[in-house]
Amino acid sequence: MSGFSSAAGWGRVPARWISTRWRGSRAREDRADDPAVRDALAEVYLRQQSLRLLNALMREQADSGHPPGARGSISKLVGAQAAAFAADVAAEIAGPSAIAWEGDDTEATELARYVNSAPASAIAGGTSQIQRNIIGERVLGLPKETQVDRNIPFNQLKIGTQGSVWTCGCR
Repeated sequence: MSGFSSAAGWGRVPARWISTRWRGSRAREDRADDPAVRDALAEVYLRQQSLRLLNALMREQADSGHPPGARGSISKLVGAQAAAFAADVAAEIAGPSAIAWEGDDTEATELARYVNSAPASAIAGGTSQIQRNIIGERVLGLPKETQVDRNIPFNQLKIGTQGSVWTCGCR
């Protein structure tokens, strides 16, 4: 998928969107002069560049013998947030074309794939909430969340595991 970057392919709007013009079969008006669109695209660009610089710094540090450790969670979280924001901006620029298009329109297909897969970046490789926990505990030094059942096997847990999952009577 050309026009995307980051390790997982999320976080960048396809390059053709930077021109703020949809060239697919259901074109919206040229929005290059819309200040809100320009502001949103500037924000997308700033988030992308911040992530690129963070990743470059961590790469340099890793090359000099300092592995990223928990700082990788910062990159993962920032990347997931950048991907979601970029997908929202792309969908806003495209309008309905982001979800309904002619079957042979490859640009629309690529956009829809991008917009629909962007939320996966907050899940793949550890959810954003897990990344926040890692950042809090390992980077910021906050205490771990209380877990009274840490050393209890799952099949012996007393809360939420006893009883049938099928409470609706449908089984």
